[in-house]
Amino acid sequence: MKRQREAPFHLEPSDALLSRVAACRVGDVNPLWFDNSFPMPVILVDDFRVRNTIDIDFTNGAHHFSADYVPLGELWIGNAQDNEDHYYWALRQWEEYALMSDGMPYSLAFDKARAGELLARSKKEYPVRPIKKYLISETHNGDTIWRVSGFQVRQRKFIDFTLGGNYMVYPFIPKREIWIDDALREEEVPAIIVHECTEVKMWQEANLNYHEAHRLATDAERLFREKLDTYGKATMLKELGLNFHTW
Repeated sequence: MKRQREAPFHLEPSDALLSRVAACRVGDVNPLWFDNSFPMPVILVDDFRVRNTIDIDFTNGAHHFSADYVPLGELWIGNAQDNEDHYYWALRQWEEYALMSDGMPYSLAFDKARAGELLARSKKEYPVRPIKKYLISETHNGDTIWRVSGFQVRQRKFIDFTLGGNYMVYPFIPKREIWIDDALREEEVPAIIVHECTEVKMWQEANLNYHEAHRLATDAERLFREKLDTYGKATMLKELGLNFHTW
Protein backbone atom coordinates (compact mmCIF):
# COMPACT_ATOMS: atom_id res chain seq x y z
CA MET A 1 0.00 0.00 0.00
CA LYS A 2 1.70 3.13 -1.19
CA ARG A 3 0.06 6.20 0.27
CA GLN A 4 2.33 9.05 -0.75
CA ARG A 5 0.18 12.11 -1.25
CA GLU A 6 0.27 13.80 -4.61
CA ALA A 7 -0.36 17.12 -2.86
CA PRO A 8 -0.80 18.40 0.71
CA PHE A 9 -4.11 17.43 2.30
CA HIS A 10 -6.57 20.23 3.11
CA LEU A 11 -9.66 20.25 5.32
CA GLU A 12 -11.85 23.24 6.04
CA PRO A 13 -11.48 24.19 9.72
CA SER A 14 -14.49 23.64 11.96
CA ASP A 15 -15.31 23.02 15.60
CA ALA A 16 -16.06 19.38 14.75
CA LEU A 17 -12.64 18.98 13.13
CA LEU A 18 -10.91 20.57 16.12
CA SER A 19 -12.73 18.13 18.38
CA ARG A 20 -11.64 15.14 16.27
CA VAL A 21 -8.05 16.41 16.22
CA ALA A 22 -8.00 16.74 20.01
CA ALA A 23 -9.42 13.22 20.41
CA CYS A 24 -6.55 11.77 18.33
CA ARG A 25 -3.75 13.06 20.56
CA VAL A 26 -2.11 10.47 22.79
CA GLY A 27 0.76 12.55 24.21
CA ASP A 28 4.32 13.67 23.61
CA VAL A 29 6.84 11.16 22.35
CA ASN A 30 9.21 9.92 25.06
CA PRO A 31 12.10 12.43 24.93
CA LEU A 32 14.61 9.67 25.74
CA TRP A 33 14.09 8.35 22.19
CA PHE A 34 15.37 11.54 20.70
CA ASP A 35 18.39 13.55 21.99
CA ASN A 36 16.84 17.00 21.57
CA SER A 37 16.98 16.66 17.78
CA PHE A 38 13.73 18.50 17.11
CA PRO A 39 13.00 22.14 17.99
CA MET A 40 9.24 21.50 18.11
CA PRO A 41 6.90 19.04 19.86
CA VAL A 42 6.69 15.51 18.48
CA ILE A 43 3.17 14.30 19.27
CA LEU A 44 2.04 10.69 19.38
CA VAL A 45 -1.42 10.29 17.90
CA ASP A 46 -3.85 7.40 17.67
CA ASP A 47 -3.32 6.73 13.97
CA PHE A 48 -6.23 4.28 13.86
CA ARG A 49 -8.55 7.06 15.05
CA VAL A 50 -6.99 9.54 12.62
CA ARG A 51 -7.66 7.22 9.67
CA ASN A 52 -11.19 6.49 10.86
CA THR A 53 -12.29 10.02 11.67
CA ILE A 54 -10.12 12.53 9.78
CA ASP A 55 -7.81 11.24 7.09
CA ILE A 56 -7.80 7.68 5.71
CA ASP A 57 -4.41 8.31 4.08
CA PHE A 58 -2.63 9.26 7.31
CA THR A 59 0.32 6.91 7.62
CA ASN A 60 3.55 7.26 9.57
CA GLY A 61 3.31 10.93 10.41
CA ALA A 62 2.34 14.40 9.24
CA HIS A 63 2.83 18.10 9.87
CA HIS A 64 0.84 21.23 9.12
CA PHE A 65 2.22 21.71 5.61
CA SER A 66 1.46 18.14 4.53
CA ALA A 67 -1.92 17.88 6.31
CA ASP A 68 -3.31 21.16 7.55
CA TYR A 69 -5.44 19.64 10.33
CA VAL A 70 -2.15 19.12 12.20
CA PRO A 71 -1.62 22.23 14.37
CA LEU A 72 1.13 24.52 13.18
CA GLY A 73 4.36 23.85 15.06
CA GLU A 74 3.71 20.16 15.77
CA LEU A 75 5.00 16.93 14.25
CA TRP A 76 2.55 14.03 14.44
CA ILE A 77 3.73 10.42 14.65
CA GLY A 78 1.39 7.42 14.65
CA ASN A 79 1.50 5.40 17.87
CA ALA A 80 0.76 1.99 16.33
CA GLN A 81 4.28 1.43 15.07
CA ASP A 82 7.55 0.13 16.46
CA ASN A 83 9.26 2.58 18.83
CA GLU A 84 12.43 2.46 16.73
CA ASP A 85 10.48 3.75 13.74
CA HIS A 86 9.35 6.82 15.68
CA TYR A 87 12.75 8.50 15.55
CA TYR A 88 13.15 7.99 11.80
CA TRP A 89 9.65 9.22 11.08
CA ALA A 90 10.03 12.27 13.29
CA LEU A 91 13.34 13.04 11.56
CA ARG A 92 11.66 12.80 8.18
CA GLN A 93 8.66 14.90 9.20
CA TRP A 94 10.91 17.57 10.69
CA GLU A 95 13.08 17.83 7.57
CA GLU A 96 10.02 17.97 5.32
CA TYR A 97 8.40 20.60 7.56
CA ALA A 98 11.55 22.75 7.59
CA LEU A 99 11.96 22.59 3.82
CA MET A 100 8.33 23.43 3.12
CA SER A 101 8.34 26.28 5.63
CA ASP A 102 11.17 27.76 3.55
CA GLY A 103 8.99 27.54 0.44
CA MET A 104 10.04 24.24 -1.14
CA PRO A 105 7.19 22.47 -2.99
CA TYR A 106 5.80 19.36 -1.30
CA SER A 107 7.05 16.84 -3.87
CA LEU A 108 10.65 18.06 -3.64
CA ALA A 109 10.54 18.25 0.15
CA PHE A 110 9.12 14.72 0.26
CA ASP A 111 12.00 13.35 -1.83
CA LYS A 112 14.69 15.15 0.17
CA ALA A 113 13.22 14.13 3.53
CA ARG A 114 12.88 10.54 2.32
CA ALA A 115 16.57 10.53 1.35
CA GLY A 116 17.39 11.84 4.82
CA GLU A 117 15.46 9.00 6.44
CA LEU A 118 17.26 6.45 4.24
CA LEU A 119 20.62 7.87 5.28
CA ALA A 120 19.70 7.83 8.98
CA ARG A 121 18.52 4.21 8.80
CA SER A 122 21.72 3.17 7.02
CA LYS A 123 23.88 4.43 9.88
CA LYS A 124 22.59 1.88 12.38
CA GLU A 125 23.29 -1.81 11.89
CA TYR A 126 20.69 -4.39 12.82
CA PRO A 127 21.10 -8.19 12.83
CA VAL A 128 20.26 -9.67 9.43
CA ARG A 129 17.47 -12.15 10.07
CA PRO A 130 14.55 -13.44 7.98
CA ILE A 131 11.61 -11.05 8.16
CA LYS A 132 9.32 -12.21 10.95
CA LYS A 133 5.89 -13.22 9.73
CA TYR A 134 3.02 -15.51 10.63
CA LEU A 135 -0.04 -16.66 8.69
CA ILE A 136 -3.38 -15.22 9.78
CA SER A 137 -5.81 -15.88 6.92
CA GLU A 138 -6.37 -17.05 3.36
CA THR A 139 -8.57 -15.74 0.57
CA HIS A 140 -11.01 -17.84 -1.40
CA ASN A 141 -8.67 -17.82 -4.41
CA GLY A 142 -5.67 -19.06 -2.46
CA ASP A 143 -3.82 -15.85 -1.59
CA THR A 144 -2.35 -16.04 1.91
CA ILE A 145 -2.42 -13.17 4.41
CA TRP A 146 0.49 -12.67 6.80
CA ARG A 147 1.34 -10.36 9.71
CA VAL A 148 4.94 -9.22 9.20
CA SER A 149 7.47 -7.10 11.05
CA GLY A 150 6.90 -3.72 9.42
CA PHE A 151 10.07 -2.38 11.01
CA GLN A 152 12.16 -5.11 9.37
CA VAL A 153 10.52 -4.48 6.00
CA ARG A 154 11.18 -0.74 6.22
CA GLN A 155 14.73 -1.29 7.41
CA ARG A 156 15.70 -3.90 4.81
CA LYS A 157 13.33 -3.67 1.84
CA PHE A 158 11.38 -0.43 1.44
CA ILE A 159 11.15 2.46 3.89
CA ASP A 160 7.71 3.48 2.63
CA PHE A 161 6.06 0.13 3.37
CA THR A 162 2.95 1.33 5.19
CA LEU A 163 0.18 -0.63 6.91
CA GLY A 164 0.26 -3.44 4.37
CA GLY A 165 1.18 -4.52 0.87
CA ASN A 166 0.65 -7.21 -1.73
CA TYR A 167 2.58 -9.18 -4.33
CA MET A 168 1.14 -7.19 -7.23
CA VAL A 169 2.79 -4.00 -5.94
CA TYR A 170 5.98 -5.05 -4.17
CA PRO A 171 8.48 -7.38 -5.89
CA PHE A 172 9.91 -8.49 -2.54
CA ILE A 173 6.57 -9.96 -1.41
CA PRO A 174 6.29 -13.60 -2.54
CA LYS A 175 3.69 -14.51 -5.13
CA ARG A 176 0.16 -14.93 -3.74
CA GLU A 177 1.02 -13.25 -0.41
CA ILE A 178 -0.51 -10.20 1.26
CA TRP A 179 1.47 -8.63 4.12
CA ILE A 180 -0.01 -6.69 7.04
CA ASP A 181 2.24 -4.67 9.39
CA ASP A 182 2.34 -6.40 12.78
CA ALA A 183 2.35 -3.06 14.59
CA LEU A 184 -1.25 -2.34 13.55
CA ARG A 185 -3.93 -2.62 16.19
CA GLU A 186 -5.94 -5.82 15.78
CA GLU A 187 -9.20 -3.99 15.14
CA GLU A 188 -7.74 -2.18 12.12
CA VAL A 189 -6.35 -5.28 10.42
CA PRO A 190 -9.59 -6.18 8.53
CA ALA A 191 -9.75 -2.71 6.94
CA ILE A 192 -6.21 -3.05 5.61
CA ILE A 193 -6.91 -6.57 4.34
CA VAL A 194 -9.96 -5.16 2.52
CA HIS A 195 -7.71 -2.59 0.87
CA GLU A 196 -5.07 -5.12 -0.19
CA CYS A 197 -7.54 -7.76 -1.41
CA THR A 198 -9.50 -5.18 -3.40
CA GLU A 199 -6.31 -3.83 -4.95
CA VAL A 200 -5.25 -7.30 -6.09
CA LYS A 201 -8.76 -8.09 -7.36
CA MET A 202 -9.04 -4.86 -9.35
CA TRP A 203 -5.59 -5.28 -10.84
CA GLN A 204 -6.17 -8.88 -11.88
CA GLU A 205 -9.86 -9.05 -12.77
CA ALA A 206 -10.51 -5.54 -14.06
CA ASN A 207 -7.06 -5.12 -15.67
CA LEU A 208 -6.60 -1.71 -14.06
CA ASN A 209 -3.29 0.05 -13.52
CA TYR A 210 -1.93 0.53 -10.01
CA HIS A 211 -3.28 4.04 -9.44
CA GLU A 212 -6.81 3.08 -10.51
CA ALA A 213 -6.71 -0.12 -8.43
CA HIS A 214 -5.39 1.79 -5.42
CA ARG A 215 -8.12 4.42 -5.69
CA LEU A 216 -10.86 1.78 -5.77
CA ALA A 217 -9.19 -0.10 -2.91
CA THR A 218 -9.16 3.07 -0.82
CA ASP A 219 -12.86 3.61 -1.58
CA ALA A 220 -13.62 0.04 -0.44
CA GLU A 221 -11.54 0.49 2.69
CA ARG A 222 -13.32 3.77 3.50
CA LEU A 223 -16.75 2.15 3.08
CA PHE A 224 -15.68 -0.76 5.28
CA ARG A 225 -14.50 1.59 8.04
CA GLU A 226 -17.68 3.68 7.87
CA LYS A 227 -20.15 0.76 7.89
CA LEU A 228 -18.33 -1.81 10.04
CA ASP A 229 -19.98 -0.92 13.35
CA THR A 230 -23.43 -0.90 11.73
CA TYR A 231 -23.32 -4.05 9.62
CA GLY A 232 -20.47 -6.15 11.01
CA LYS A 233 -17.41 -7.61 9.33
CA ALA A 234 -19.04 -10.57 7.55
CA THR A 235 -21.79 -8.45 5.95
CA MET A 236 -19.34 -5.79 4.80
CA LEU A 237 -16.97 -8.33 3.24
CA LYS A 238 -19.88 -9.87 1.33
CA GLU A 239 -21.04 -6.41 0.23
CA LEU A 240 -17.55 -5.67 -1.13
CA GLY A 241 -17.35 -9.03 -2.90
CA LEU A 242 -14.46 -10.27 -0.77
CA ASN A 243 -14.05 -13.58 0.97
CA PHE A 244 -11.29 -14.51 3.39
CA HIS A 245 -11.16 -16.63 6.50
CA THR A 246 -11.38 -14.63 9.70
CA TRP A 247 -9.32 -15.33 12.78
